Amino acid sequence: MSKISLCYVVKNYIASLHQGDEKKISKFDVFCQIITPLIIAVVIIINADKLHGSLDEALQRLLTWVSITSSLIFAVVVMIYQLRMQLISQKDIKHEGNELRVIDEIFYCTLWAVVAGFTSAAFIVVKPLVATYSTLIGNLFAGLAIAFSLNLVLVTCMTIKRIGITYEVISKHWSKKEEH
Repeated sequence: MSKISLCYVVKNYIASLHQGDEKKISKFDVFCQIITPLIIAVVIIINADKLHGSLDEALQRLLTWVSITSSLIFAVVVMIYQLRMQLISQKDIKHEGNELRVIDEIFYCTLWAVVAGFTSAAFIVVKPLVATYSTLIGNLFAGLAIAFSLNLVLVTCMTIKRIGITYEVISKHWSKKEEH
């Protein structure tokens, strides 16, 4: 695998699109997080000429939001990595159930959110350059930028939900151990 290949991140993000303890990838999650943003991208590409001025303005604002959000989420990636390393090193805590698996899934979803944000930003930055040669490809880049941004929002929401549920489960489980 190349040093800059993100296939591993993509594979682990897609593998995390399941319901609860099921291993099977959820078609609903794939539809919501991947297909829906792509459908919206197609609609934007088709209607880009009608949206031209407002689309460019929206993309500039989106670039600011995506850049800040992706950077902040990257800080969360570092914290999740540190948590995982800390949990491995603590011998006094017995890991039962799926605690480490869920933390790993949160890690890869958060990593994917950063990748989606940076990809969106790249499409936004390159779009004006490409649009001077081909309006269609410029519109395609605009649609893909918005699709990746929507995916970033959806993945972030999913990750926040998982962090909340994981916190609840682990705090209840480990606080019961402390009482005994």
